[in-house]
Amino acid sequence: FKTEYHPNSSRAPVYESFSMFGCQAHPPPVIDAQPWEPFISHEDFEFAEITHAAAMSKDLVNKLLHLIWKIAGGQTKTKFSLKSHNNIAAAWLHASVLLTPVSQHDSVTVEYKKKELEFSLYSRPLWDWALDLLQDPLLRPHFVWDAQRLYKHNGTSFERFIHEPWTADRWWDIQSMLPENGVPFAFILYADKTHLSSSGKVKAYPVIVRCGNLPVHIWNGHGIGGGRLVGWLPILPGDSAEEDKLSWTNLKRVLWHESFKKLLDSIIALSKIGFAHECFDDILWRLYLIILILSADYEEQCVMALIRGLNSECPCPICLVTQDKLRDHRHPFPLRTSEESMAQYEFWKSHSRSAGEKMLKAHALCPVPNAFWCVHNMCPHRALCFDPLHYDDLGIFGKHQFGDLKVRIEQLGRGASKKLDDQHAKFPRWRNFSHFTSMTNIFFSDGNKFLDISKQILYTAQNILT
Repeated sequence: FKTEYHPNSSRAPVYESFSMFGCQAHPPPVIDAQPWEPFISHEDFEFAEITHAAAMSKDLVNKLLHLIWKIAGGQTKTKFSLKSHNNIAAAWLHASVLLTPVSQHDSVTVEYKKKELEFSLYSRPLWDWALDLLQDPLLRPHFVWDAQRLYKHNGTSFERFIHEPWTADRWWDIQSMLPENGVPFAFILYADKTHLSSSGKVKAYPVIVRCGNLPVHIWNGHGIGGGRLVGWLPILPGDSAEEDKLSWTNLKRVLWHESFKKLLDSIIALSKIGFAHECFDDILWRLYLIILILSADYEEQCVMALIRGLNSECPCPICLVTQDKLRDHRHPFPLRTSEESMAQYEFWKSHSRSAGEKMLKAHALCPVPNAFWCVHNMCPHRALCFDPLHYDDLGIFGKHQFGDLKVRIEQLGRGASKKLDDQHAKFPRWRNFSHFTSMTNIFFSDGNKFLDISKQILYTAQNILT
């Protein structure tokens, strides 16, 4: 294997055998002797964690504490100090100070038909979350700053492969634009509307962030360094009288980008001037905050890129392929860029509405300023990525094909629906493969569940539809 480092790193290429690749000796992890702090003892933390996970009421907690103290008699070797729900709440409050909380941001105000509409935005500053990671002694040895190119020898020559964000071209290109001691601090953002109730009536718009400088098994996990909720975007309430109007559609996009701009406030300046940070090996780097990846399904990508959607002249949020050339894979098409999108928006602002609208329509753009234009070294069109889980499993299948299938099954009568459910219930079980006793009453789920349904439906619905 050959690892080629970015020229700014001043590091020579490294050659390794197959048995040694990926087996570099890492610094010994920092072991916290008292990881339960600021709780008084390990037992206090475990008890508070159990009551929190069980969502116990104040009365139940007090009764449980009374029983524990009655049985234990206060004679445990380690100190167990909690005696009421207030003690637990106070302990959690002290612990929450160590991490950036989610709080209500200033209200987001947008104008529609000469009226100002106000919406609430709940968020935690992205930079404060990043500092939480940078200051965590357990994570510091795992950060990777320099772009790399990995090669594997195939017997005749070295063949390049990619397996982490810093081994891809985008990271290399961004680091090439930074000063010699400048490196990217990469944010990976995911946003999508979801349902919070089984009836599907309660909706929410969470924004999840991950750090691309950490190995994938960390940032894609659930523990320290994994994905974190950094915001709840406001949702425009439904209005049947306005729903199909272009002005209402544009209002949704204005609200989304005005809200997201507030979410990005803490990193806009630092994306331009950087932040001096001494890493684990005592090297002083200047970190430039970038948004490396925007993860979403197609509908959300249209909102992020501010294009007009599937029925527009150019329905791709990344390139300018026209509607009639979507199936043409033989020829390349020009990529969209932030600079061109900004220029076309400025043209719309400075010229007559008819001329400006004609320009925007030809490129399938919306007359709305993009929140990501404020972030240096950031092009939303290049940050958008194809995510099979949200694009295919949760998007195309979960939001469209699955619903269409159920409509066709219902048209065949109740017997067909029951037969489909019965065949799903009898479907063989496998490890790490979801089993469903009923399928026709599922209205929303997560992407992994929809992936499993899409694999089973080929067998359980075949003798019903054919």
